[in-house]
Amino acid sequence: MRKRLAVVFVLVVLALAVVGCTAPPASAPPPTVEEKPVFDAVALYDKAAPATWTVLVNTVDEWWARGSGFSVEKPTQVLTAYHVVKGYKEFKLVDWTGYVTYAAKVVRYDEKADIALLEITDGPKLTAYLTLAEETPKVGEEVALISSPITNPEKAMGFIAATLTVGRVARHLPGELVVDVEAMHGSSGGAVIGQDGRALGLLRGAASETSDLHGATPAFALAAFLAGK
Repeated sequence: MRKRLAVVFVLVVLALAVVGCTAPPASAPPPTVEEKPVFDAVALYDKAAPATWTVLVNTVDEWWARGSGFSVEKPTQVLTAYHVVKGYKEFKLVDWTGYVTYAAKVVRYDEKADIALLEITDGPKLTAYLTLAEETPKVGEEVALISSPITNPEKAMGFIAATLTVGRVARHLPGELVVDVEAMHGSSGGAVIGQDGRALGLLRGAASETSDLHGATPAFALAAFLAGK
């Protein structure tokens, strides 16, 4: 009797071992998907708007808005597109609210790259400025344009508040970042910014006459210009 019980016990153990070997392995947990940060346009506007300017030029004793600019690296140092200031001698900068105005002068420019650097000459101690991005954005990455578009050129007397529009990087060209953000007359010189609020480029204008795409001077070229290269 004991022998029979021993044989039965051995058979049960063997059966359990076989079942254990053939049982399906436990399913592995699904891979963790890294969540992409939400593109927060409101936060971008709050950060970038105070560093945004409307560029005014003096045309026969009348001041007219010509384009946009943004403080970079230090508050009194303002980048804009060269074609915004080309041919003029007197300049003013209106802050992001559209009401506070400072005198400025062009201290350096690169006509070929379409970049100009203005310096505020009579302003109080300012604090807002943007930093330049060190990495090139990828095609398809969301970006924003912070600028002072002129919705009515016939009344462009400089009372223009900062505006933010959102789009994506469309493609890269040699020395140019192409974006599909909405831009109007007066947006030239505005900052193309990424989610972290750093400047990815400076808007130059339409990439072509038949396209809604716009070209911008990339951050690495702006950095080289500021460094005098």
